[in-house]
Amino acid sequence: MGHPMVPAMGPVATISVVQLRDALGVSQAELAKLAGISRHTVMRAENGRTVPSRLVQAALARVAQDYLNRTRPALKGGRPKGRRRKQKV
Repeated sequence: MGHPMVPAMGPVATISVVQLRDALGVSQAELAKLAGISRHTVMRAENGRTVPSRLVQAALARVAQDYLNRTRPALKGGRPKGRRRKQKV
């Protein structure tokens, strides 16, 4: 059922900030820039010093979703959006 203080959000894939950064192949500074947060915030989240605020979590989730949107067609054997084959005439 979940924790009584946390609203149910449906199925959510949970990954750590380190895993996200590794998947993207970026530095802490680059992840911070992509998410629009400070590098210090990324560092604290990775080290477990603080629990990221909902705003920070949302920013990181947007970065993760953007990454998945770009890689999902390749994972399914499809082609990335935006690239179309030339049609034979």
